[in-house]
This record gives sequence, structure tokens and C-alpha cells, in this order.
Amino acid sequence: MKIASVISTGGLIMDQDRVDEGKVLYFGVEDDPEHTIRPRVDALGGNPDNIRLQYIYEPLVGDGLTRMRATVKKYHPTLIVIVIVIVIVIVIVIVIVIVIVIDTLYAYMDSEKNPYSPTTIRPFLYGILRAARSVDAAVLVLRHLRKGDASKAIYRGQGAIDVAGVVRSMLMVERHPEQPNLIVAAHSKTNIGKRGESFMYELVEVPGSDQPRFEWRGSSPISAEELAGGTKGSPSLLDQAMTFLENTLAEGNVSSNDVYSNASKVGFSKRTIDRARQELGVEKKKVGKKWFMALAAD
Repeated sequence: MKIASVISTGGLIMDQDRVDEGKVLYFGVEDDPEHTIRPRVDALGGNPDNIRLQYIYEPLVGDGLTRMRATVKKYHPTLIVIVIVIVIVIVIVIVIVIVIVIDTLYAYMDSEKNPYSPTTIRPFLYGILRAARSVDAAVLVLRHLRKGDASKAIYRGQGAIDVAGVVRSMLMVERHPEQPNLIVAAHSKTNIGKRGESFMYELVEVPGSDQPRFEWRGSSPISAEELAGGTKGSPSLLDQAMTFLENTLAEGNVSSNDVYSNASKVGFSKRTIDRARQELGVEKKKVGKKWFMALAAD
């Protein structure tokens, strides 16, 4: 929201790079517009006239949405991608938008699709990317972090690792490991140049206000891998086991016996798989006389 607010007025991002005033199309369904989003924009010094909020799960409504959905369903398996693409294009025809924010990514996926499946996440992201390219806009996608440490920062994001593969640049945002009042934004992946330095910010309480004041606190030597916990020990077998489970269960339920058997063939013990299962929140359920594993819904 800080980045969107800076763009809405023009100014410095991370107290370094200056951007001109522009318009932002903000997809967000997790926070209330009146009681949360607007007060945050005001507290951050943003211009609400330059931020267009799309605060519904299905961005188009009424008869137009009904007719569009009926047509789209005939030709496209992933309806919500097409809905987002169409609303992006329609809004940008009316006002020139230079940044599209999707907060959070999985809130705008079809609820029946598996966010851990490469065959789901890649078409979803590419659809949004094509729409943004057609109108020369940048896309900022947000997703939550997975609990626990990881050997690499790109493994900490929820959902498929393919998200990190599709995006051109990625930041990890986490609390400072030694100064919990500070939050660090660290560059965890880039395909468009060298990694940038990490920056810190603080949310400072303001007497008499429900909204904190956002203040940049300068650069930090902490890397994304350090934030992720990956430098605390040797390369993690647990991370590899988690990736194995995600890939194994990406397309649906698999019997527990098959999971353990296949895991053993590639060097994972039952204990390691059980630890990975707990970290990922993989569910075990009994069907008849057999136990099955399945990825938990986000």
C-alpha cells in the first residue's frame, strides 16, 4: 500500500527512486475499503483519486458479468483469469493506469483450482501479464509467507514455486530477526539485473490515531536468505522434502503408502516426509480402508 500511495502522488520509493504521479488499479478483497484501506492511504499521504479499488471477488457485476461469464465458460477453463483480464483492460481504457496491484494473488484464483499446481498457476499469471503488457502497466502481486524457515527465500512464499519462476523480480518482507520493531524488504529474486540492497521500515504509533506512521529506516545488510532462515544451518533436507510433497500432491489426493514409497526411492525417510507434511499443512484423510494425503486449501 505504501508503494501504491507513493505512485498516486509521485515521490520517492524506499527513499531512493523517484516516480512520477500515476494511477493505480488495486485488486483487494481482504481489507475493508472504508475502515482499513482508505485510512491507510490517507495516513501514507496517498491521493485516493488516483487509486481505483476493485473490492469484489468477481470484478464485473450485473447483466454484463452474467453474459460475459456464459460466453467465457464455453472457451476458457479458468474463468477468473479472464474476468481479471477484462476488467483491467476496461478500467485502463477509462483512466491510464501504470501499476496494477493484486492483494493477494490467491484471493483471485478460482476456488476449485490448486495453487500448488504449475499447470494452474502459470496460465493464471501469464493471463494477467498479457493484459498488463497490452496497456504498458507494471504488476505488483502479493502473497503470504509460509510458516517456518527455508534454505532459500523463494521457498517461503505460499503456493507453487512457479510463482517465483514467472515473476521477473521478487521481494521478501519480514520482521528484522534482532529488532522486531523493524521490517525488512529484501530482494529475493531478479531476472532484470543484479539484486538490490535490503531496506528497512517501521510502523510508528501515532497518539490519538488508529493508523501508524510509515517511516523508512535506511538500508540493511540482511539478505532475503537470512530473513528466510536459510543461513542458520546446512542446506535443508526438509525444504527438498516439502518441494517433493508439493509436486507429488499437485494434481490431487495420493495414497499415503504411495507417497512414503516414492519418497523412500529418492532418499526421504518417513520421518522427514511427516515433518514436511506438517510444515505444509498437508491433510491426511481416510477413504474406506486407505489413508490419503492432500494439500490443504489456502
